[in-house]
Amino acid sequence: MLNTEIPDDFSGALLIASPYLEDANFRCSVVFLASENERGILGFILNRRTESKLHDFWRQIFGKECPFSANVYIGGPVAGPLTVLHQAPEYADVSVGDGHFLTMEKNLIGELVYNQVQPVKFFLGQSGWTRDQLIGEIESGAWHLLAPGQEDLFREDSEFWIRSLQKSAGQVFAQVLGLPDIPTHPEDN
Repeated sequence: MLNTEIPDDFSGALLIASPYLEDANFRCSVVFLASENERGILGFILNRRTESKLHDFWRQIFGKECPFSANVYIGGPVAGPLTVLHQAPEYADVSVGDGHFLTMEKNLIGELVYNQVQPVKFFLGQSGWTRDQLIGEIESGAWHLLAPGQEDLFREDSEFWIRSLQKSAGQVFAQVLGLPDIPTHPEDN
């Protein structure tokens, strides 16, 4: 997906915040657009890790110790349930495409954690837009679009935003030059 194209369905795309985006909730963010329906577009910020770990509040929810320590991410400024992004269909509430699933139901989250399913990402909060709102923000230059690769959704490094922004810029450059694709790694040239 080139970053100037508006898809028929945003589900599965990544939103990369423009360096000029001034909204503090989304500055330097990479947002996974999990689903789009008639109510709007649901997303989760992939690179807004908190200082909290899953085990910090697990006992309050489940009444027992958490079997592993996992990072917790701020999914966005909108309140929402604890949500888990993962690749295990047997624990899924919702399929979000490309072998990725979301779980929000407490008992399924418990099973997923106690069975130590990996890779996973835990989110508190979520992001949301109406279709027209998001298209307007993209057209104003606030966001760039990328189709996700599996490794992108679970990436932990602090350079996630800048790498995604560079990939997005490469797509625009390829479009302007009429090239089919520009590799992200020099060895692929």
